[in-house]
Amino acid sequence: MNQYLVPASTRNGGLIDIYPKMAYHFTPKSTLSAAYHFFSLATKIDEPGGNLTLLEGSIGGELDMVYAHKFSKEIVLSAGLSVYNTNDTFAKMKDVLPADIKTPVWGWVMLTFKPTLFSSK
Repeated sequence: MNQYLVPASTRNGGLIDIYPKMAYHFTPKSTLSAAYHFFSLATKIDEPGGNLTLLEGSIGGELDMVYAHKFSKEIVLSAGLSVYNTNDTFAKMKDVLPADIKTPVWGWVMLTFKPTLFSSK
């Protein structure tokens, strides 16, 4: 999910995204990978609404999981699931009440086909 695509999405506070990741190969053709994103503001920002307080630190975290199965050299099927856990700083930055924020969860499926169109020997 592209929550932080442009500088205005963090009220020009910048973004620090630290994401450890790992992968487990069940078989040579099947892989499960996971990444966790620790999102935080790069600088302090003014709290919206005219408050004289500054916001800083963590703005949530996201867990991404992907399963991929390689059917052949040319065909790979991948499926992913992501969950973003927000916090109070995120809610204040977006100028909404924490109770009004729903936990974003999304999934996807992708079939990759990479044919060899030309080859030379």
